[in-house]
Amino acid sequence: MTKETHLKKKIKKQSFIEYFKERSKSHIVFDVVMALYVSFCVGSLVYFAVLGGAHVRDCLIALSYIAVVPVFYLFEYFLHIRAGLPFTLFILIYCVFCFLGASFNFYTLIPFLDDILHMGWGVLFTALGFCIIKSLMGEPETGKQFAAYIIFSVGFCMILSILWEIYEFATDSIMPNFDMQEDTIVDHIHSFMLNQPYDHLHTWQVEGIAYTKLFDADGNLIGEISGGYLDLGLIDTMMDLIWCLIMTVLFTVVLVIDRKLGSKLYPHIIPVYVGKRESTESISNDESF
Repeated sequence: MTKETHLKKKIKKQSFIEYFKERSKSHIVFDVVMALYVSFCVGSLVYFAVLGGAHVRDCLIALSYIAVVPVFYLFEYFLHIRAGLPFTLFILIYCVFCFLGASFNFYTLIPFLDDILHMGWGVLFTALGFCIIKSLMGEPETGKQFAAYIIFSVGFCMILSILWEIYEFATDSIMPNFDMQEDTIVDHIHSFMLNQPYDHLHTWQVEGIAYTKLFDADGNLIGEISGGYLDLGLIDTMMDLIWCLIMTVLFTVVLVIDRKLGSKLYPHIIPVYVGKRESTESISNDESF
């Protein structure tokens, strides 16, 4: 009877550390982009920390945007996906402009920036929906599967958008220093409630409102709104959702057309499903003959 040692390979799940090392070595441009983004966020954090005072809020925002990087890697790892450089650039640029708007007053400097960013939801959230369904079901192989993935992703995108608006409403209700559901000056009223007699059939219609005066309970004038009256966030919320829906529809139309033409753009604008990550290690077993 002889005793031989056989070298075998044992397959095991790749750890997050192994994945991170492999990911960091695979694309130098990807690493440079991530490093530049983190440097911008850390530099902003230091800047606001030096200013101090009322900028504590901005420090917290900077920390939240720094957290985007580890969350990105965690999503890739647990959803078994790999994001291409174009999609990664889109996420980071999107986050940079969100940060610039919230903390560097870019929402004032670029009046339509908020609408543009909400349009970006249509791409970002729809792509995230694709990632989740692909993590559960794999890459779509047939046209029917692709259509089902589209429907799921659009629904997922709109649900996230609604949840975000609920978050904005809750934040504005709890914290008086926030105004995430931005106000809108409106110069007309069409109201069932204000019509007399109230019958839910006729509206009181007022056009061309020039200004609104605000009084306290004692009759003291406490302020005046020029140009009309103030809508407290309803129009902003609805426009955010509408812009998101428009971009979601456009994005999915592009995906459908691209699939018909051979999926040239698909791997660049939607993270690719890579399957469960595995690593191999050598083990020795003693077997007797």
